[in-house]
Amino acid sequence: MRALPLLMGALAATACTSPEDTAQLEVYAGDRWGRTHPYTVEWPVGSGERVPVNTSLTDSAGLAGLVVEVFIPGEPMQMLEVHDFSGTNQSSPPIELPVEGTVSVFATLHQNGEPVAQGDISWPLQPHRGRWFLSVYRTPNATGASVDASGQRAACGVPHCHSARRYEIREGARNHPDEALWLVLWEG
Repeated sequence: MRALPLLMGALAATACTSPEDTAQLEVYAGDRWGRTHPYTVEWPVGSGERVPVNTSLTDSAGLAGLVVEVFIPGEPMQMLEVHDFSGTNQSSPPIELPVEGTVSVFATLHQNGEPVAQGDISWPLQPHRGRWFLSVYRTPNATGASVDASGQRAACGVPHCHSARRYEIREGARNHPDEALWLVLWEG
């Protein structure tokens, strides 16, 4: 009987220090919760008015021209294009990450062959923080995020949101005046 608690303790210690600790990143073209084109958001917040959010991967006024570049320490750059996003939630295949270092992601939104918005987000990796999700979408506001005076850096106001960045879409390419390219990083 005394062997069982010792065995359980040894298994618990092994699980905490497993060499298989790995990190992964999944990138979503649109909302990570599977809201896909078309859906609406309240804008301005509190107004009761709704504006459309276009996450279509086939519409140039949506995310059809999205290119995402992922830079991982010691690895070749990985490029994601529209054909890399699939399924109901328009996600990329998981990208293996080291458990330490800094990951940088650059997103460029093209419309009719021209870049209309560019943005980036970087974060340090840490052991035991293995799942990361990045949502890239065009909308006036991101769920639970508030923008600072520069109009780009945003604070997350919901659980598991690690950071958010807002980038202007070139005038004439926006679907409505306040639309922007958002990169929102979630820790899973």
